[in-house]
This record gives sequence, structure tokens and C-alpha cells, in this order.
Amino acid sequence: MPYIPPEVVEQARQIDLLTYLQSCEPQELVRISGNNYTTRTHDSLKISNGKWMWWSQRIGGCNALDYLVKVKGCSFVEAVETLMGKAAVMPSVTVKPKQKTEPKILLLPDKSASTDRITEYLFGRGIDYAIIQYCIDKGLIFESLPYHNLVCVGFDEKNAPRYASYRATNDRRVLGDCSGSDKHYSFRVADSDSSTVHLFECAIDLLSFATLERMAGVMMNNTPKKENAAIELFSGFGNSDFRMKIGGTVYEVTTHFDPEGSRCVLQQFRDLILSEELLENRIIAENAKAQ
Repeated sequence: MPYIPPEVVEQARQIDLLTYLQSCEPQELVRISGNNYTTRTHDSLKISNGKWMWWSQRIGGCNALDYLVKVKGCSFVEAVETLMGKAAVMPSVTVKPKQKTEPKILLLPDKSASTDRITEYLFGRGIDYAIIQYCIDKGLIFESLPYHNLVCVGFDEKNAPRYASYRATNDRRVLGDCSGSDKHYSFRVADSDSSTVHLFECAIDLLSFATLERMAGVMMNNTPKKENAAIELFSGFGNSDFRMKIGGTVYEVTTHFDPEGSRCVLQQFRDLILSEELLENRIIAENAKAQ
């Protein structure tokens, strides 16, 4: 393997992905909004604030070197040679001293006295009513005026609102972040007794997963336990796994989010997991095997 001096590797690591694509593969770069970009080849790969994340593959990085190795499939040596060989045509990389910035001022829309529209919208997306009401009572979501959008709020450690996103409750695809939002304090539903963190692309996915967890717990609590039950559905709100036991087999269900899909994760899984035909067929197969 060719020897690469450490200082050359360090210089290669300083080249961020946006700079590399702008200089070497401008045709690959697609601007989404502001300083947020994606690529033509991989529309689930997002670039923002010097970092990148390929959501469909669940991998990310902080520079162009990571991108060339993890996404393009280059060897480490090839990646370094690609970057340093093109360094002459790239803007020089300078580390600017961090400037002290004033805290962002979050501008929340006016609240509606009613929550009927957002409740109807979320319930129509398959979100459990108790979870909707919990979020409303805690101030995590509210209905805005004058457009009756769903607003999801993130709070800091002092319980002050620091982030908010909005989305239309009608058929129009209107969504975004409220002015002054700080994404260090994203929308979250916290369980103080849990040591597990689940990350989701949007609030609907979070609420859908919470609904799946609650569905599993409610079904378990409302179903009498049998010593040799063919089907047992179990989980708990705040646990990291959603599991289904059919006969003697435990199935781990991992949620995968499709940002391009028109249905939330609950709607994508509910018909399959809770299908009576699927469960009945599996029961018959398990009972036949046991006999």
C-alpha cells in the first residue's frame, strides 16, 4: 500500500463534501433550500452544515473523504489521491474562528383555541388518539392560526420552546421550520425512565412509532395470557424493540422510514403485522408443526 504522509491525510479530511462537489462534480449537486443540498444519484443523501447523511443507507460523514469511501466505494488511498490530486482547483480550506452568535429568537405562530383540525389530521394518519391528546396537553403540538397547521415544538432543558416545525393539515404539501428554530432542540417525546434514544426523520414518524409501541402494549394487556398461546404481541412504551411472537418464534420488527412515501410508518406496517389472514395462516402452520 502506498505511503501517505499523515499531514496529507489530515489535509484531505479538511475538505468538506459540498466544497468537493462544487469543484469536481457540480452536475451531481442539487440545492434543496438555503445551505441544504442533495445529490442527483442519491436523493436521500442530504448535505447540510458541513456534514452529510445518506438516510436510506443510514450512513453519514463529516467530509468528502468519508463520502468517497462510503458512498463511491473508493479505497482509502484512492479517496485521498482523488482529493489531493484535485486540490489545485479547489478553494483553499481555511478554518474560520468561531464567532459568538446571539441565541435565535423563535417566532411561533398564533395558537388556535381549537385542536380539532390537527386531531382529525393526525388520527387520519393512524396516530393513536391518546398519544395525540398527550402531546396537546404537554404543549408539544398545537394548531396554528390562521391556517390551522400542525405545529410540533421542541423545548430546551429549561422547558422553553426553541424549535418548531409546521405542516398543513389539508391536502397541500406545505411544511417547514418556524423562523428562529434551533435544531439542537428538536421535537421529542421523552420518557425519563428510558435510556434508549430513537431518531426519526420527522414528527409523524415519531408519533407513528409511538402508536405502534402503544398498540403492542394495549393488545398484550387486554389479551388473557395462555400458557401455549400461538400468538403473543408484546412491547412497552419506551422500549427499543417492537416484537411479535408467533408460536415459538419471536420476530423483531425494525421500522424503516421512506421519506418519499405517501404513508406513514404505522400505515405501512399495520395492514401487514395485524392482518387477520396473515395471523390465522401462521397459527395454522404453527399448530400443525406442534402436532
